[in-house]
Amino acid sequence: MRVIEKGGIPLGGVMPGFAQTLDPDQIRDTIAFFQNFWPDEIYARWSEINEG
Repeated sequence: MRVIEKGGIPLGGVMPGFAQTLDPDQIRDTIAFFQNFWPDEIYARWSEINEG
């Protein structure tokens, strides 16, 4: 969520932030959309990292 809100520039990327454009629910919906394309192994690893 932080990268979508603030953009990727602080991490060395070029993506702009979208906090002024998308509300938190829309950001979560965006994340859920691209997670649909992840293989099960990647989603499982992401889920482990974000639980702890």
